[in-house]
Amino acid sequence: LDSYSVSPVDGSLIFGGLTDIGQATFPVALAVESSGKFLYVVVAPGLLRGFAIDQATGALAELASSPFTSFTVDFPIVADPQGPFLYTSVNGTILGLSVDPATGNVTPLSPMTPPSGLGGAIAITGQPVQPVVGPDIGFQPRAADFNTIVVGQASQTLVVYTVNIGNQPLAISGVSVIGPNRTDFTETNNCATPLPPNANCSMSVIFTPSAPGLRTAALSIADNASGSPQTVSLQGTGQAPAPAITVVPGSVTFPDTTTGNSAAAQVVTLTNSGTASLALSNISLGGPNPGDFSETHTCGAALAVNASCTVSVTFKPAAVGQRTATLAVTDDALDSPQTIALTGTGNPPFTVQPSGSSSTTQTVNPGQTAQYDLQVAPVTGFTGSVSLSCAGAPLGAKCQVSPASVQLAGSNPVPFSVVVSTSAGSALPWAPRWPGSYRAPFKGFPLGSLLAPILLLLLWWVLTQKGENFVRRRRIAWSHAAAGFLLLAAMSVVGCGGGSVNTPPPPALVTPPGTFTLTVSAMSNNITQKIQLKLTVK
Repeated sequence: LDSYSVSPVDGSLIFGGLTDIGQATFPVALAVESSGKFLYVVVAPGLLRGFAIDQATGALAELASSPFTSFTVDFPIVADPQGPFLYTSVNGTILGLSVDPATGNVTPLSPMTPPSGLGGAIAITGQPVQPVVGPDIGFQPRAADFNTIVVGQASQTLVVYTVNIGNQPLAISGVSVIGPNRTDFTETNNCATPLPPNANCSMSVIFTPSAPGLRTAALSIADNASGSPQTVSLQGTGQAPAPAITVVPGSVTFPDTTTGNSAAAQVVTLTNSGTASLALSNISLGGPNPGDFSETHTCGAALAVNASCTVSVTFKPAAVGQRTATLAVTDDALDSPQTIALTGTGNPPFTVQPSGSSSTTQTVNPGQTAQYDLQVAPVTGFTGSVSLSCAGAPLGAKCQVSPASVQLAGSNPVPFSVVVSTSAGSALPWAPRWPGSYRAPFKGFPLGSLLAPILLLLLWWVLTQKGENFVRRRRIAWSHAAAGFLLLAAMSVVGCGGGSVNTPPPPALVTPPGTFTLTVSAMSNNITQKIQLKLTVK
């Protein structure tokens, strides 16, 4: 249900508020009883609800006795304009309801059987008698609320209209402000002459709070109408002055910029949008890459209300890729410090790429050499030395860059080459060496390895002989065997002392077949650019 007040000045409707009577609850008829204090609503299906009407604002409040469940009603419902009665229809009969003027409670009257042919409407005829004889006074609005105003600042002017709603001239003898905080409200009016019926005059009010919190007063109007003096309530809330800051823009994004170069400066504006002076204590850079950004500003130690200052931010990337930082403003506003995100991308000052139509893919057999023709291309304006290196060569292969560094100046690319040498390996016969330096007459033949079996064979022959000299021959055989073994041991020691006799040389490395990825790096200061090469060995 929407509430409106009818302006006594021109009859216009002024929205007063909304009352929620429940989800999926639909009013099908409504009526205001003759005193204007209560509203009654028929809600489908057949339920009557009652609401009290605030005489100053038109706001609705449901009655304690609502809804009325002892009876059901139909559409329509009408109010007697001269008495506290309502009339509605119930199942083809007319039901009268008496309204309690104090509580708004309703009591059913005895049902009345209507004549035949009852239609879907009820009407009450006759003209109500004008209840006012003489001057009478009305106000629009009946109460004035200035909401929240900063202490010491003046509000906009709010106009209260005074209307003669009687049938005789209304004479206003004085208008004044009364109440607890009357000095916070000032009033002027044009109501000096008597107002004929339906005429109006205006009273202009300004609210200037002197302290924080709710401030109240009232307009007092002395006149010749009944009930003089009449009052119109005034209120507003004082708010303590406080600084506030507005930052525009809230974030800054720079265009892509070559590493070492500077992008065009961008400006951040700080405005004191509060109601007191703003104290600025610090403006600084922070975040992951603060060294890539710099700032200068026009801001002093304080910023007056509605005043502004600017911060100029510059981006000079020190590395390739996205670079981020924050601009922090520290002050005495409630949300201090304020932070502004800064973002930019650093582009490399040079690139590594194939030279001309050269390919980054080569295929060779083991033992062959692959060559890649590359170049370092500078961004216009870059000057400096760039060192070159290669990594990732497979087993038995070597990757070399020539030259190892290049000097860049201007915009012309500088060529260089990468050579990868692979190995096929080799097989040489292994020749055992005789101990010491003796090699003739059996150079390369292992004579020492035959001595032990010869001595064992000789010992076996002596021991198998029989005869009268058997004992003597056996002794001689044992002594000869012992001497032979001593000689064999001595030859072994001599062989060990002369170096490795039977140690074979290490095998030569052979580049295995497969596909390998080599990485060529170009570096200048802290900037590194890379290119990958593919090598296939069959």
